Amino acid sequence: MPSRPTPGCVRPWPADLPRQAPVIGGRCLSYRPRSDGQALPSARARDQGFSASSAPWLAGGAGITALDNRVRECRRAAPTQPASMPAISHSHMSALQLKLPPPVVAALVALAMWHLAYLPPEAQSTPLQLAIGGPIALAGGLISASGILTFWLARTTINPMHPERTSSLVTTGVFRLSRNPMYLGLVITLAGWAVHLPLSAAVLGPPVFALYIHHFQILPEERILASVFGVEYENYKTKARRWL
Repeated sequence: MPSRPTPGCVRPWPADLPRQAPVIGGRCLSYRPRSDGQALPSARARDQGFSASSAPWLAGGAGITALDNRVRECRRAAPTQPASMPAISHSHMSALQLKLPPPVVAALVALAMWHLAYLPPEAQSTPLQLAIGGPIALAGGLISASGILTFWLARTTINPMHPERTSSLVTTGVFRLSRNPMYLGLVITLAGWAVHLPLSAAVLGPPVFALYIHHFQILPEERILASVFGVEYENYKTKARRWL
Protein backbone atom coordinates (compact mmCIF):
# COMPACT_ATOMS: atom_id res chain seq x y z
CA MET A 1 0.00 0.00 0.00
CA PRO A 2 1.42 3.41 -0.86
CA SER A 3 2.46 5.49 2.10
CA ARG A 4 0.51 8.56 3.13
CA PRO A 5 1.91 11.88 1.94
CA THR A 6 4.08 13.66 4.44
CA PRO A 7 3.15 17.18 5.60
CA GLY A 8 4.06 19.76 3.01
CA CYS A 9 4.61 17.11 0.34
CA VAL A 10 2.76 17.61 -2.94
CA ARG A 11 2.19 14.37 -4.83
CA PRO A 12 1.49 14.26 -8.55
CA TRP A 13 -2.01 13.14 -9.47
CA PRO A 14 -1.96 9.30 -9.54
CA ALA A 15 -2.35 7.82 -12.99
CA ASP A 16 -5.14 5.48 -11.85
CA LEU A 17 -7.14 8.19 -10.05
CA PRO A 18 -10.06 9.65 -12.05
CA ARG A 19 -9.88 13.35 -12.68
CA GLN A 20 -13.62 13.72 -12.03
CA ALA A 21 -14.80 13.01 -8.51
CA PRO A 22 -17.89 10.77 -8.59
CA VAL A 23 -21.26 12.45 -8.57
CA ILE A 24 -24.26 10.56 -7.22
CA GLY A 25 -27.71 12.03 -6.72
CA GLY A 26 -26.64 15.37 -8.16
CA ARG A 27 -23.96 15.93 -5.48
CA CYS A 28 -20.25 15.25 -5.25
CA LEU A 29 -19.35 12.54 -2.79
CA SER A 30 -17.23 13.35 0.21
CA TYR A 31 -14.61 11.08 1.75
CA ARG A 32 -13.12 10.75 5.20
CA PRO A 33 -9.53 9.47 5.65
CA ARG A 34 -8.88 6.60 8.07
CA SER A 35 -5.95 6.24 10.35
CA ASP A 36 -4.47 3.55 8.08
CA GLY A 37 -4.37 5.93 5.13
CA GLN A 38 -7.46 4.67 3.35
CA ALA A 39 -10.38 6.81 2.27
CA LEU A 40 -13.94 5.76 2.82
CA PRO A 41 -17.09 7.28 1.38
CA SER A 42 -19.14 9.45 3.70
CA ALA A 43 -22.39 8.23 5.27
CA ARG A 44 -24.36 9.95 2.49
CA ALA A 45 -22.30 8.17 -0.14
CA ARG A 46 -22.93 4.81 1.55
CA ASP A 47 -26.64 5.56 1.64
CA GLN A 48 -26.50 6.02 -2.13
CA GLY A 49 -25.05 2.50 -2.45
CA PHE A 50 -21.48 3.66 -3.12
CA SER A 51 -18.55 1.95 -1.44
CA ALA A 52 -14.82 1.48 -1.80
CA SER A 53 -15.47 -1.93 -3.36
CA SER A 54 -17.27 -0.23 -6.24
CA ALA A 55 -14.31 2.11 -6.77
CA PRO A 56 -11.01 0.25 -6.27
CA TRP A 57 -8.98 3.41 -6.81
CA LEU A 58 -10.18 4.58 -3.36
CA ALA A 59 -8.47 1.71 -1.56
CA GLY A 60 -4.97 3.17 -1.37
CA GLY A 61 -3.64 6.17 0.50
CA ALA A 62 -1.97 7.75 -2.54
CA GLY A 63 -3.69 10.82 -3.79
CA ILE A 64 -5.99 11.24 -0.79
CA THR A 65 -5.05 14.89 -0.45
CA ALA A 66 -5.54 15.42 -4.17
CA LEU A 67 -8.90 13.63 -3.98
CA ASP A 68 -10.07 15.88 -1.15
CA ASN A 69 -9.09 18.93 -3.19
CA ARG A 70 -10.87 17.56 -6.24
CA VAL A 71 -14.07 16.92 -4.26
CA ARG A 72 -14.03 20.52 -3.01
CA GLU A 73 -13.53 21.77 -6.58
CA CYS A 74 -16.39 19.59 -7.74
CA ARG A 75 -18.72 21.02 -5.10
CA ARG A 76 -17.85 24.58 -6.05
CA ALA A 77 -18.34 23.86 -9.75
CA ALA A 78 -21.89 22.47 -9.21
CA PRO A 79 -21.45 19.47 -11.56
CA THR A 80 -24.07 18.39 -14.05
CA GLN A 81 -26.56 15.98 -12.56
CA PRO A 82 -26.77 12.45 -13.93
CA ALA A 83 -29.70 11.58 -16.15
CA SER A 84 -31.06 9.16 -13.53
CA MET A 85 -31.88 11.98 -11.10
CA PRO A 86 -34.30 14.90 -11.66
CA ALA A 87 -32.50 18.02 -12.85
CA ILE A 88 -33.23 21.59 -11.82
CA SER A 89 -33.87 23.26 -15.15
CA HIS A 90 -33.90 26.99 -15.63
CA SER A 91 -37.41 26.80 -17.07
CA HIS A 92 -38.70 25.15 -13.89
CA MET A 93 -37.05 27.72 -11.68
CA SER A 94 -38.26 30.60 -13.83
CA ALA A 95 -41.82 29.31 -13.77
CA LEU A 96 -41.66 29.10 -10.00
CA GLN A 97 -40.07 32.48 -9.42
CA LEU A 98 -42.34 34.39 -11.79
CA LYS A 99 -45.57 33.21 -10.14
CA LEU A 100 -47.26 34.82 -7.17
CA PRO A 101 -46.80 33.33 -3.69
CA PRO A 102 -49.61 30.88 -2.82
CA PRO A 103 -51.12 33.10 -0.07
CA VAL A 104 -51.43 35.95 -2.58
CA VAL A 105 -53.04 33.63 -5.12
CA ALA A 106 -55.48 32.42 -2.44
CA ALA A 107 -56.38 36.02 -1.58
CA LEU A 108 -57.05 36.85 -5.24
CA VAL A 109 -59.21 33.74 -5.62
CA ALA A 110 -61.15 34.64 -2.44
CA LEU A 111 -61.77 38.14 -3.82
CA ALA A 112 -63.00 36.74 -7.12
CA MET A 113 -65.30 34.35 -5.25
CA TRP A 114 -66.80 37.26 -3.31
CA HIS A 115 -67.55 39.17 -6.52
CA LEU A 116 -69.14 36.10 -8.12
CA ALA A 117 -71.25 35.39 -5.06
CA TYR A 118 -72.76 38.88 -4.92
CA LEU A 119 -73.30 39.47 -8.62
CA PRO A 120 -77.03 39.08 -7.99
CA PRO A 121 -77.72 41.97 -5.56
CA GLU A 122 -80.34 39.93 -3.72
CA ALA A 123 -77.95 37.04 -2.99
CA GLN A 124 -77.87 36.11 0.69
CA SER A 125 -76.22 33.37 2.73
CA THR A 126 -78.40 31.15 4.89
CA PRO A 127 -77.86 30.96 8.68
CA LEU A 128 -76.57 27.42 8.24
CA GLN A 129 -73.95 28.59 5.74
CA LEU A 130 -72.81 31.31 8.11
CA ALA A 131 -72.56 28.81 10.96
CA ILE A 132 -70.56 26.20 9.04
CA GLY A 133 -68.35 28.29 6.78
CA GLY A 134 -66.42 30.05 9.54
CA PRO A 135 -65.23 26.91 11.41
CA ILE A 136 -64.17 25.26 8.14
CA ALA A 137 -62.09 28.30 7.17
CA LEU A 138 -60.59 28.43 10.67
CA ALA A 139 -59.59 24.75 10.49
CA GLY A 140 -57.78 25.42 7.23
CA GLY A 141 -55.95 28.37 8.76
CA LEU A 142 -54.82 26.23 11.70
CA ILE A 143 -53.45 23.55 9.36
CA SER A 144 -51.44 26.12 7.41
CA ALA A 145 -50.18 27.71 10.63
CA SER A 146 -49.11 24.30 11.92
CA GLY A 147 -47.01 23.73 8.80
CA ILE A 148 -45.38 27.14 9.12
CA LEU A 149 -44.59 26.50 12.79
CA THR A 150 -43.04 23.13 11.97
CA PHE A 151 -40.81 24.76 9.35
CA TRP A 152 -39.82 27.46 11.82
CA LEU A 153 -38.89 24.91 14.47
CA ALA A 154 -36.78 23.05 11.91
CA ARG A 155 -35.05 26.36 11.06
CA THR A 156 -35.62 26.00 7.34
CA THR A 157 -37.02 28.46 4.82
CA ILE A 158 -40.75 29.03 4.55
CA ASN A 159 -40.38 31.04 1.34
CA PRO A 160 -42.39 29.13 -1.29
CA MET A 161 -40.64 30.96 -4.10
CA HIS A 162 -37.21 29.49 -3.24
CA PRO A 163 -37.54 25.82 -2.25
CA GLU A 164 -33.92 25.26 -3.28
CA ARG A 165 -32.94 27.11 -0.10
CA THR A 166 -34.47 24.38 2.06
CA SER A 167 -31.82 23.32 4.57
CA SER A 168 -33.57 20.20 5.87
CA LEU A 169 -36.37 17.89 4.80
CA VAL A 170 -39.22 18.32 7.29
CA THR A 171 -41.21 15.10 7.84
CA THR A 172 -42.53 15.60 11.37
CA GLY A 173 -45.72 17.05 12.78
CA VAL A 174 -48.43 17.74 10.23
CA PHE A 175 -45.98 16.80 7.45
CA ARG A 176 -46.46 13.16 8.43
CA LEU A 177 -50.00 13.41 7.04
CA SER A 178 -49.45 15.67 4.03
CA ARG A 179 -46.42 16.80 2.05
CA ASN A 180 -48.09 20.18 1.49
CA PRO A 181 -50.09 21.04 4.61
CA MET A 182 -49.82 24.79 4.09
CA TYR A 183 -51.37 24.58 0.63
CA LEU A 184 -53.93 22.08 1.89
CA GLY A 185 -54.87 24.55 4.61
CA LEU A 186 -55.39 27.30 2.04
CA VAL A 187 -57.70 25.07 0.00
CA ILE A 188 -59.75 24.24 3.12
CA THR A 189 -59.92 27.92 4.05
CA LEU A 190 -61.24 28.76 0.59
CA ALA A 191 -63.76 25.92 0.91
CA GLY A 192 -65.02 27.46 4.14
CA TRP A 193 -65.24 30.84 2.41
CA ALA A 194 -67.25 29.25 -0.41
CA VAL A 195 -69.68 27.75 2.12
CA HIS A 196 -70.03 31.10 3.86
CA LEU A 197 -70.88 32.96 0.62
CA PRO A 198 -74.24 32.75 -1.15
CA LEU A 199 -74.49 29.72 -3.42
CA SER A 200 -73.04 30.63 -6.83
CA ALA A 201 -70.12 29.96 -9.15
CA ALA A 202 -67.93 30.90 -6.17
CA VAL A 203 -67.85 27.19 -5.27
CA LEU A 204 -65.39 26.75 -8.15
CA GLY A 205 -62.81 28.83 -6.31
CA PRO A 206 -61.22 26.08 -4.15
CA PRO A 207 -60.71 23.55 -6.99
CA VAL A 208 -59.38 26.25 -9.31
CA PHE A 209 -56.86 27.27 -6.64
CA ALA A 210 -55.89 23.64 -6.02
CA LEU A 211 -55.26 23.03 -9.73
CA TYR A 212 -53.19 26.20 -10.03
CA ILE A 213 -51.05 25.34 -6.99
CA HIS A 214 -50.63 21.76 -8.14
CA HIS A 215 -49.22 22.66 -11.55
CA PHE A 216 -47.39 25.91 -10.87
CA GLN A 217 -46.14 25.41 -7.30
CA ILE A 218 -46.18 21.84 -6.04
CA LEU A 219 -44.80 20.03 -9.10
CA PRO A 220 -41.82 22.42 -9.51
CA GLU A 221 -41.16 22.18 -5.76
CA GLU A 222 -41.12 18.39 -5.94
CA ARG A 223 -38.60 18.39 -8.77
CA ILE A 224 -36.32 20.71 -6.83
CA LEU A 225 -36.62 18.83 -3.53
CA ALA A 226 -35.91 15.54 -5.31
CA SER A 227 -32.73 17.08 -6.72
CA VAL A 228 -31.67 18.46 -3.33
CA PHE A 229 -32.50 15.49 -1.09
CA GLY A 230 -32.44 12.57 -3.53
CA VAL A 231 -33.37 9.18 -2.06
CA GLU A 232 -34.39 10.75 1.25
CA TYR A 233 -37.17 12.69 -0.46
CA GLU A 234 -38.24 9.71 -2.57
CA ASN A 235 -38.64 7.66 0.62
CA TYR A 236 -40.66 10.45 2.20
CA LYS A 237 -43.02 10.50 -0.79
CA THR A 238 -43.91 6.87 -0.08
CA LYS A 239 -44.93 7.74 3.49
CA ALA A 240 -46.95 10.94 3.03
CA ARG A 241 -49.45 11.91 0.34
CA ARG A 242 -49.15 15.04 -1.77
CA TRP A 243 -52.38 16.46 -0.37
CA LEU A 244 -54.05 14.23 2.22
